[in-house]
Amino acid sequence: MDYVYGVLPSHSRGEEELVVLPEDRAEELAEIRDLLRSRTWGELRSKASPGRYRELLGKLGYHEFAELAAELDIGAGVRGALEMALAEFDPHAVPPGDREPFDPDEVADDSGADYPPDPHYLQNLLVAPDIVDRWGRRYEGSHQMSCVMLQADGLNDIISSLEAHGHTCREDAELIRAGIGG
Repeated sequence: MDYVYGVLPSHSRGEEELVVLPEDRAEELAEIRDLLRSRTWGELRSKASPGRYRELLGKLGYHEFAELAAELDIGAGVRGALEMALAEFDPHAVPPGDREPFDPDEVADDSGADYPPDPHYLQNLLVAPDIVDRWGRRYEGSHQMSCVMLQADGLNDIISSLEAHGHTCREDAELIRAGIGG
């Protein structure tokens, strides 16, 4: 796996932290953060890929019924789930026009989790547990999600450990920063 990393100022303690993510996830976070800076629906539509645009439409409540039904526990023993889904579904909901303001604060993950995901949460999931245990400090993020902050002074050891596991690593603090937002 290809990892990117960056040493950034820590917001919580006034010191530096190391953020290490798989390159594809770092690029995805940066893309989403960029899209969420759109000022209008037209700007969002022009910048987003069709798949990412559909994803954002769903997170803003403009699901197609098949997508909404696939996310629910329909047919798995929940009596009335289909009826509940139909009651919440508005088949006439149309996304706002191109000139309408886009409000990124309305974007929500259906599970109640952060969207886009917190890089510290992803780091906890996607970096080897032995690295996290040795050089990280776990904490509970929003929505009771387990996050980790890696110590910047462990940079060389962390990168060496990742490479010893067969991964490639490159520094790209700008990509990491773009995915953290703020």
